[in-house]
Amino acid sequence: MSASEQELDAVLAEIASRLGEALELRECMLFLVDAETERLTLRAAHGFEKPGELLERIVLFNEEPLGRVAQSGETIVVDDLAALADNSLWEPIEQRGSMVILPVIHHSTTTGVLAATRPEKNAFSEIETGLLAAISDQLGLAIRHTQLFDELRRGSQHDDLTGLGNRRLLRIRLEDELHRAERFGQAVGVLAIDIDYFKSLNDRHGHPMGDASLRKLAGLMTRNLRRIDTIARIGGEEFVVLLPRTDAVVATKVAEKIRSMVEETEFPDGKGQPEGALTVSIGVASFHPDETGADLLARADNALYEAKDRGRNCVVTAHQPTAGSARSLTRSRI
Repeated sequence: MSASEQELDAVLAEIASRLGEALELRECMLFLVDAETERLTLRAAHGFEKPGELLERIVLFNEEPLGRVAQSGETIVVDDLAALADNSLWEPIEQRGSMVILPVIHHSTTTGVLAATRPEKNAFSEIETGLLAAISDQLGLAIRHTQLFDELRRGSQHDDLTGLGNRRLLRIRLEDELHRAERFGQAVGVLAIDIDYFKSLNDRHGHPMGDASLRKLAGLMTRNLRRIDTIARIGGEEFVVLLPRTDAVVATKVAEKIRSMVEETEFPDGKGQPEGALTVSIGVASFHPDETGADLLARADNALYEAKDRGRNCVVTAHQPTAGSARSLTRSRI
């Protein structure tokens, strides 16, 4: 598993489950350590009635005994949990039986904490503790491997400057959403967004100022759109937003909301722009069953150009294609 290309949470959940069953643990928990914020975050749990509700729960470094292991990097064995001081154990864990807490270390850095419990006192022998220590070493490799894989995957699908998706991620998400739309009859909306007179901003102040505006726009859209929406930067000042389960009417409202927010937001030297503020033009299109993803993007792109022709800082919604005409559209630049 540690050599497989899986997402980190899936690897941790599988390890917690296998350890819990193989070693007959009452509970098994895997935390990741953030040394900067001095806290542990629960990322996998086994043995609880509703483990999913516990995920992402936080334990601080000053909380005994879990936090002490994260700080010291040393293993702690608690032979009798009931003997601990009142409320000194992390609340979801029943304070009876015994517990072993081990650091997960990679290259001398504590990256996680492995905690295991049994209902009996003195239930962890020296041999078993050594076995768990060996497992925690492998877990350190697994965590680092999957983190590196996630970083590589994210780098290949995200824009370095803004952190948004790139063309590759947009293609993947668009294909998935159109498949879902055709299968379940759901709507899909697309917004093509372009910053007005962006060259003027770069010409006056250079690319660093332009980059700052791109990052600010990316943050503005990320905060005000849904988590299921995909925002991608596909060119210098060009963006595409994929809106699952969104028809043309709602997509147009979303586009107008973005346009209005951008106009009202203060951007670096936005007042120096030709319209006295940094603005965007937006083209809107909604999926038609007879067209491809490229056709859908092309219609949104054409609507964007029409918005530019109308004077910029506006939203234009593309008409639905007539039967048989969808595939004859100009191909998008995506």
